[in-house]
Amino acid sequence: MLPIAVDSRESVNKVRAAISGLPPAKPVTALPLDYERKLLEDLARAGSDSSSSSAAEARPEDPYNVLLKRYMDMGFSREEVAMGLVIAGAETDNADKVVECCKQYKELRSMGFKADIVVGALVLNKGDLTAASEACITANMDT
Repeated sequence: MLPIAVDSRESVNKVRAAISGLPPAKPVTALPLDYERKLLEDLARAGSDSSSSSAAEARPEDPYNVLLKRYMDMGFSREEVAMGLVIAGAETDNADKVVECCKQYKELRSMGFKADIVVGALVLNKGDLTAASEACITANMDT
């Protein structure tokens, strides 16, 4: 291969085009980001103008955090609620189902089974605690 002196990005594009047989790439021009910069400035200005407590009051709370708080107030841990919501699946609107799933998860975890095995067993067995506990025992024997 012959040594090639490269003076600029344009030269590199010409060399690449010659090697690949493709036309040279168009040079990249700066994007017009004035609108985005203005938005960022406005956000920064709004953040510095208002106090943190009023900004928190203005924002709606994350629905997931609302669900977590609702069930954690019932005495479940964050992990139990999060996994209970996973086990409940599409029925997260059904409070009784979520509470039942949290209790089942808590019970199987108290028996010493790993979290992923418990969740998988409860989901696979559609909340049947007896079948899920048997699945957990079988899974523990395999590991």
